[in-house]
Amino acid sequence: GGHYNKAKTVNENLKMSRAIMSRFDLIFVLLDNPDADRDQLLSEHVMAIHRGGVPSRAGSLAPGSRGTEYKSQAAPSLMQRLQMPNSQSDALPSMLLRKYIAYARKYCHPRLDSKA
Repeated sequence: GGHYNKAKTVNENLKMSRAIMSRFDLIFVLLDNPDADRDQLLSEHVMAIHRGGVPSRAGSLAPGSRGTEYKSQAAPSLMQRLQMPNSQSDALPSMLLRKYIAYARKYCHPRLDSKA
């Protein structure tokens, strides 16, 4: 339990009935690949924000370092620290997703019939 199996369908992974799944127009699957260093950085950032302080920049990870190299000078932003390394990614490029949404808004106009 708790692990997404890419060999199974979304329905099989979520273990929801078809009746419930049919109520959703879109389902986005977000996969979290375990990365202790990245999770630590994110949790420290969130805790610092909730304490009302400014997140510490000392000892932050260098961009693309995968947690093995530390940068002592001005640290990159949280966005830069959390970016995935240039490796295999199942995600759609943002520009392609934007074009798809624009196309759908322009040409797709679904309408519910009386049975729905």
